[in-house]
Amino acid sequence: MTYYSLAQKNEFSQKTNNFMLIVCLLYATCTNLIPFLGRAAEVILLLSFILILKRTNYKFINDRLFFILLASILITIITWINIKITYPELSSNIPDIRYFSRLLLFIPIGYWLQGKEKNIILIWSAFILSTFISTFTRGGGISEWQSGLSGTRVDFGIINAQHTALIMATILIMAILYIPSIVNNRHKNSITTQASKGVIVFITIILSIAGLIISQTRGVWLAVIISTLITTFLFITKVNFRFNFKFKVKYILFFFIITIPIVLVGYKYENKIEPIISERVKNEDYVVFKALDTGIDNLPYTSIGIRLHSWNEALKWIKEKPILGWGENAKKEIMSKSNFPQWIKDRYRHLHNFYLETTSSYGFIGLWILLYIYYFLLKSVNYLSIENKIPPYITWVTYVFFIVLFIANFFESYNSMWSGKLVSNLIFSASYSYLLFGKKE
Repeated sequence: MTYYSLAQKNEFSQKTNNFMLIVCLLYATCTNLIPFLGRAAEVILLLSFILILKRTNYKFINDRLFFILLASILITIITWINIKITYPELSSNIPDIRYFSRLLLFIPIGYWLQGKEKNIILIWSAFILSTFISTFTRGGGISEWQSGLSGTRVDFGIINAQHTALIMATILIMAILYIPSIVNNRHKNSITTQASKGVIVFITIILSIAGLIISQTRGVWLAVIISTLITTFLFITKVNFRFNFKFKVKYILFFFIITIPIVLVGYKYENKIEPIISERVKNEDYVVFKALDTGIDNLPYTSIGIRLHSWNEALKWIKEKPILGWGENAKKEIMSKSNFPQWIKDRYRHLHNFYLETTSSYGFIGLWILLYIYYFLLKSVNYLSIENKIPPYITWVTYVFFIVLFIANFFESYNSMWSGKLVSNLIFSASYSYLLFGKKE
């Protein structure tokens, strides 16, 4: 190959990288803001596997997640064949391989991010900005924010309030954990740049906390509280799982500089915020106590009651087909064939628990695939951190987000819907990108 042709090839490769980065941006912003463009970007990213496999800098033979993707497709097909033979009335015409492939969309996204922190910050920032814009385009804008602060549960048109809460929690994690990065780069940037970043982080934290509160989702609140306690413990004790992110006084000082105004704002609006949290936490205590006293069968169909009923029903189906599950239509069939009131069947098509949905659809083999993906990612992030091949900010966002997502998925089927897939793929693609390329910057 001549020098000229090699240069042409490199130029074409760079143009492809730039184009696919734009596609990643479209996925990050338009999945929520302009859904049809987001879906188009998702399809392009899935098809981009063809381009990636041809790249010499991607050795798929060494990538376990690539083989997990192939295994997930195989399990999906095997489960479909099994249901087609044993319960043909419950099967689809063709197997739907999107269940796991959409969760693994972070593989191509991670590749096109090229292990560059500036690319990661770019798509994360675009996601945050587009989310707040969508509260005005999909949602009711200022009036809905005001309504939420007055005690009404709001969702800004994002599926429902539970999914709004997860997205807001994700943004909160991104913003708070970016504080040490601002401190570390204080000598590289001007005072104006540092101040601008601080103001942006402050506004982002305020808005995401407000959005998290007024979406009134207890499962996400619990997940955020637990992740906060774990993270605080790591900071105070200096236990960091060998993460390259040491406890330093300057981080704490800057953290307080950012959070003191937030606390003051919270204090100012305490009379509005406290009743929202208090009422939401206490209004179904009796359901939990009744479940402990009399069991699940006689529970009322409240928010918690619906979850307990659907989980109980799912376990019956899982017990009958524990290995391969009931296929892609399992959650819909479980709800429709239950003894639930008709209004429940008409309103809900999911089980309010992503792990039960995975197990009922693809058995414990499918659940193992899901858990292995998480295990592999966490293990990889730890390795990258030990080897100093990943920015500490990316490490901490990945771990804190994982805790929130893992817990939240026990109470809602987030990863069965676009919201959970979106935030998962955006966060996990960052750490996966460093696994592919190492620390380039």
